[in-house]
Amino acid sequence: MKRNFFYLLVAGYMGVLCHCKSSAEQPELTEEMDVWSTFNYPQVDFTNEDVEGKGAGYATYIPNPEQMIKETALRVCQQLYFSPSEAPNVEKIVYRVHDYDGISGKGGEPPLIHVSFSSDYLDKQIKAGASKETIIDEVVGVLVHEMTHAYQQSCKYEGDGWSVIEGIADAVRYREGFIDLSLRQPGGSWADGYKTTGFFIAWITEHKDSNFLYQLNQSVGQDYHWTWEPNMQKLLGVSVESVWEEYQSYLKTLEDQN
Repeated sequence: MKRNFFYLLVAGYMGVLCHCKSSAEQPELTEEMDVWSTFNYPQVDFTNEDVEGKGAGYATYIPNPEQMIKETALRVCQQLYFSPSEAPNVEKIVYRVHDYDGISGKGGEPPLIHVSFSSDYLDKQIKAGASKETIIDEVVGVLVHEMTHAYQQSCKYEGDGWSVIEGIADAVRYREGFIDLSLRQPGGSWADGYKTTGFFIAWITEHKDSNFLYQLNQSVGQDYHWTWEPNMQKLLGVSVESVWEEYQSYLKTLEDQN
């Protein structure tokens, strides 16, 4: 899974990744890697304001947060865009770990993004006995979601606009390996947002059109009052309800097989 990359990264094994082969054995750059070699990594201003308290666990499990944030920005953009030139220019990310009631949140717009992560939330996971792998999954998965908000196209954040923005963020989180498929269940609506919409977007991308996530994100940037039906008609040539019903049938078939 893609998340394995992050396990190596947060564990501080970047040197191992870079030096595991001699220069003569290094593989040639793929076309995708070559395109993204010009990606403008954001400057990261990281502060753990609760390092002596509930944020101590963050420092333990995430020893290199600045590099993790930068690499997450790159991987999010590779999900959303075909090249760095298409991505918004995020010059700086101010990331704070502090004690507040919630999980995480993103503020600001490019070029300056603010991200908060709750030390209280993390501390509760640790005290509940979560494994190291689970904790890293959650920290990085939440970061993927917030970094998607930092780089995705935007529209009016209400109605269908809200659901597609949150759905895209969780679709990227799932495709990066940080939402387990066991959470995908039949039912709900394509406009529920978060995981329900995210799984739906990912399923279309995997089963209908491999460029759908990219095209959906583009459509959001072109339509400030974004709504599902006209945009689904434009992107797939069918109604959103018919695609949703096909998706639900797919999930029910899997459920019956299990």
